[in-house]
Amino acid sequence: MFEDAGRILSGMVKIPTVSGAGNEKDYHIGEYREYLKKEFKGIFTLAEEIQVGEARLLRIAGSKADGAAPVLFI
Repeated sequence: MFEDAGRILSGMVKIPTVSGAGNEKDYHIGEYREYLKKEFKGIFTLAEEIQVGEARLLRIAGSKADGAAPVLFI
């Protein structure tokens, strides 16, 4: 289950996402989002993507039928 965790996390930290004035060349948030979508296809397939400013929230609805609570990824 976790055999790819090191590779995925390593790929995540290699993409510069330094925000703020003067850091535009080091702000590759679009590339980072695409990497997450590629590596976590299952979550992105199931979840509703909600934009909040530049951030994204992923919401998986719960089910009243089985009492499952919704899940929110930040």
